[in-house]
Amino acid sequence: MRKFNYKLDAVQLGMTEEDINQKVTFERYLEKALVGLYPQGLDNKTRREYGRLLDKLDASTDNTLTLEESEFDLINDAFTSNKVKFEPNHTRLINMYVRAIEGAQKL
Repeated sequence: MRKFNYKLDAVQLGMTEEDINQKVTFERYLEKALVGLYPQGLDNKTRREYGRLLDKLDASTDNTLTLEESEFDLINDAFTSNKVKFEPNHTRLINMYVRAIEGAQKL
């Protein structure tokens, strides 16, 4: 299991905390990344992992998720795969998520 912090640094993005809905932002970028990674759609196993991840995101109260390794791997693959293309204006935000992935604590 790993603890993953999805909170963005609003100051680094040139925003205020009020400008960012952390859960919605993370969910939308993860969804975009998964569409790029799985253009034909999710298989049953991956869909179940993604569903569990979304349930944990909904229940999160402190911008962190405690994830099974397969759920963490899904996030890691989504944000670090060369198959996924992000627009240049998303680079700062995606890099924050990649750093959070790299810094995720093993439990």
